[in-house]
Amino acid sequence: MLVAYLDDSGSNKEGPVMVLAGWVSRFIPWMDFSDEWQLVLDECPKLRYFKLKEAVRREEQFGRLSPKQRDERTLKFFSLIQKHVGFGVVASFRWSDLKIAQRECPPDMALDSYQVLFHGIMATVVYEVLRIDSNGRVLFVFDVQGGSGRNAEAVFNWVRPRLPERLRKAVIGISEVDDEIILPVQAADSLAWLMRRHADKNPRCTADLGDWRPMESYLEPLRSIPRIHTHYPLERLRKIIEDYKRGGVLE
Repeated sequence: MLVAYLDDSGSNKEGPVMVLAGWVSRFIPWMDFSDEWQLVLDECPKLRYFKLKEAVRREEQFGRLSPKQRDERTLKFFSLIQKHVGFGVVASFRWSDLKIAQRECPPDMALDSYQVLFHGIMATVVYEVLRIDSNGRVLFVFDVQGGSGRNAEAVFNWVRPRLPERLRKAVIGISEVDDEIILPVQAADSLAWLMRRHADKNPRCTADLGDWRPMESYLEPLRSIPRIHTHYPLERLRKIIEDYKRGGVLE
């Protein structure tokens, strides 16, 4: 069994894109990852959790660390991702495209941002899992959305019946967790934030954000990890609408 840990960035429209991203690996490597991640958290000065945005800006917990300490500690975290993760996955859309598509939806259809990205992530991950192993199964684990009002299970129940049957069978289910307790979600948060920051700082980047490269030295371990990118331009969002009207599956 494989497990995909996922988180989003940009859901509050604080940038041009919204991203859902994370990492996929087998169950046992994730257990080892969590043990080792906790050891790095427990180093002095102890961190309650790891959030890359705070590390980059040296805010909150990282405000106590010098730039050198920040770099060294963050490099340890990302080296663990490199060590234990199989591949990364990224799904994204531009808010300007989604707004246009939402205006074109039939009255009984709400084209929700999470529905779009859940579909993109689930389909992308399962296709890759089945490519590796025709009998592969995957569990999806999302960061709980807290005050956003989002319910991963409800979105999952909307998306799953619209996947091709071969993909549905490979999906074990989903879970929502607290990223301060389930440590791999902290790694997923890092990737989602990096992808959104890439779009914010590089307006001419490729649409699917696949041209991101590590700039800071402590991000260098991520260079060798393969990432699969799925992007939803306006044309693809319109196809979701057409598939919905026909009652068909979402390819």
